[in-house]
Amino acid sequence: MRDGFITIIAVMLAFAAFDDITTDNDTSFVVEHAALVMCGMWFALVSWRARRRGRRGLGNVSIGVTVAFALGQATLGHGTLPIRWAEYLVVLAGLVWFAVLAGILVWSAWHARDHATA
Repeated sequence: MRDGFITIIAVMLAFAAFDDITTDNDTSFVVEHAALVMCGMWFALVSWRARRRGRRGLGNVSIGVTVAFALGQATLGHGTLPIRWAEYLVVLAGLVWFAVLAGILVWSAWHARDHATA
């Protein structure tokens, strides 16, 4: 359950950083890019844990999404340039995927806890 809650926080942090990068007029986004890198590292860890705990399908898809997220976030810049729509969509899709994964992790932990007490 802990991994699910931390993943939800990481998704919110990554979205805030993504929003800052794409809408702010700052010339340097060091903090925002560092936040995205840290979130990407967490996404990789939670993907690996899911795979290692027997959820190979979720883990493998999550590892692929993490790689795509990392490649997409590396090209983010100010504004939404038409030539970079793919990267923006990949990052947003990655955030949606990890929000769904967080929900799955929390739900399954909650469900397992309910069955253990019954």
